[in-house]
Amino acid sequence: MKNSVQSGVRGFSLVEMMVVLLILSVVLGIIIPALGYARNTARKNATSALMTQLATASASFQLDERRLPGYFTARDMGNNANTTTEGFSAMSNILLDLAGGVVASSGATPDTVQVGPHAGARVYVAPEYIGGSTQSAGSVSKAYFRPDPKTFTVVSGKFGTANNTSLPELVDLFGTPILAWAQDDVPNTNNAFSSADSGTRARFYWAQNAASLKATTLGRIGGNQTTDSHLSATNPPSANNITSMRALLGAPNFADPNDATLPTAARAPIVFHSAGYNGVYLGKFERGGKIAGPAGPVAYSATKDKMEDFDDLIVKVSN
Repeated sequence: MKNSVQSGVRGFSLVEMMVVLLILSVVLGIIIPALGYARNTARKNATSALMTQLATASASFQLDERRLPGYFTARDMGNNANTTTEGFSAMSNILLDLAGGVVASSGATPDTVQVGPHAGARVYVAPEYIGGSTQSAGSVSKAYFRPDPKTFTVVSGKFGTANNTSLPELVDLFGTPILAWAQDDVPNTNNAFSSADSGTRARFYWAQNAASLKATTLGRIGGNQTTDSHLSATNPPSANNITSMRALLGAPNFADPNDATLPTAARAPIVFHSAGYNGVYLGKFERGGKIAGPAGPVAYSATKDKMEDFDDLIVKVSN
């Protein structure tokens, strides 16, 4: 009787399996962050392109209308009520001119809402008309900007009245509202650069973006602006928040010769501002935020653009 020879297949030893798993973990540890970085870079580039498109539309509007876009004035948008109750955003205000939606009465469509920054500044808007050619009843106006539904949506977490927060908002590719900072071009006697509201006349008012800056869970990322942003560390804004606005909105290399921490010119009459990948405007945990310290402020500098130390994106609309 012949002995049968049984051929066996050698399996992996425990040590070999551990080596393979170690190699796989190292490879994944390299690939996954790289993919995340590439994804964030693509979203930043797409956000920059969107904001540039909006700036181009604003310039076209200005050329046709001899004024910058904004249905309500900068002082209306800076009204204290826009900080305490209303929460009507400067971006919504600009889109009323660029993308339409304004109607004559509440009966224009079933979804018509009355919006605005304070009791004396209200207008009826039909959200379904935004981006179309009809801007007001009985007249047809050019649509300078047609929002893409992917970046034009109702945003969760915004501060404000139900009507104002029900309007779709233009968001970056990370799902956070893009802010619009619009300058008050009417000269003021105190020559202040930034203030909390138009009760103190200045070039820029914090109140015009209170809808986002008072949010504790804003947008898809859920950024807490009240604790993590140098623009909204407290509610109402602190002196440090107002000072940080100078670093954001002041033109680099245009400092007051008597005080290098004060800008003498704005970056532009309108500045569009994305929070970037972390969903926080001038975040305290970004490089620039850490340099400023948790209490801030982010100080304007005559020799360095402080925005270079933040992930935030800014696009200017020039005169």
